[in-house]
Amino acid sequence: MGAYLDRPITEKDSEDGAQGSFKFGSSGMQGWRTNMEDTHVNELNFNGDAGAALFAVFDGHGGSEVAQFCRVNLGKLFEATSQFKEGNYAAALERTFFMLDEAILEGWPGSLAPFRPVGAASRSAYEENSVGCTAVSCFVKDGKLHVANAGDSRIVLCQAGRAVDLSTDHKPELDSERARIEKANGYVRNGRVNDNLNLTRAVGDFAYKKDKSIPPSEQIITVAPEISTQDLLPHDEFIILGCDGVWDRWTSQEVVDFVKPRVDALPPDSNLSPVVEALLDQLVSPSITATDGLGCDNMTCVIVDLRADSRNGTVSDLTEAVESSSSPPRTPNPKSMAGMRRPTTVYNEDGELLQQSVEATVAEDPNE
Repeated sequence: MGAYLDRPITEKDSEDGAQGSFKFGSSGMQGWRTNMEDTHVNELNFNGDAGAALFAVFDGHGGSEVAQFCRVNLGKLFEATSQFKEGNYAAALERTFFMLDEAILEGWPGSLAPFRPVGAASRSAYEENSVGCTAVSCFVKDGKLHVANAGDSRIVLCQAGRAVDLSTDHKPELDSERARIEKANGYVRNGRVNDNLNLTRAVGDFAYKKDKSIPPSEQIITVAPEISTQDLLPHDEFIILGCDGVWDRWTSQEVVDFVKPRVDALPPDSNLSPVVEALLDQLVSPSITATDGLGCDNMTCVIVDLRADSRNGTVSDLTEAVESSSSPPRTPNPKSMAGMRRPTTVYNEDGELLQQSVEATVAEDPNE
């Protein structure tokens, strides 16, 4: 059945960890696809700092090579940036996404060789249908959550039971994405870029990044991430990072509604990954025809509990925290993609505040 199996593979690759005020659980499942092309990063004690952690989900297409490259190199490149050393973590994440592309190209084809299937021939970097991946990541430190996203994976915050999207699904239907694509001499037809990709930002996919006359942020497919920084508030409970397969059948709020009571009910010192596994079991399609292909993709999800060291609060406790907080509660997103919230704080490459906006923007390459 094309790119699908006769029945889904529901065995899962799960991981757990805890440190300080937060803990994580993650799980990946191949599902109906013939290959598993997702991967993820869970790094506690980042750069030797017990109060810092880095999380990411990478959703590969055309193969898993670029996603695996990102898994191995995201943290290394991030901590090596001058912006990270200066404590400008949002700008450091932004620069890191561009560096991922640069590192792959500079080492091509050897950069992806360790992740290529045995016996698979290397391809030209600029070949049509080349390999790529979407990437959503967050860095938690000093009461702040720094987010970077390129593609249609998503990160969602649960705030006192309400789902707040912290990223935009970068799809061809978005006017701002279509405008960039067409300006770069690409086109959108039937919801796909140049009749191929149904996303507009990614690591890799160099066939759509060949125009040397324009910067990386203006290419048909760009690696330029959407960047935001959030102050973590008392009523912020957990975050969910997931590839697009996690959000195919349920809205962000529906996912949060499933996860929250299960996280709240966990005994102390218990793992979070069983909650993630239960979520994936709910999301996977019972049959391809029954859901018109939705719920048939690879699925990888990470849940980070931001209140792991004080998870004894009740709903009333959280309500009191919201009312007593000096900062107003964030507004939950509408369920439709068109209503997605633009992150609260948007920075340029120098770490300066650009705007607080409801429109998606394209970050410039900090190295340009």
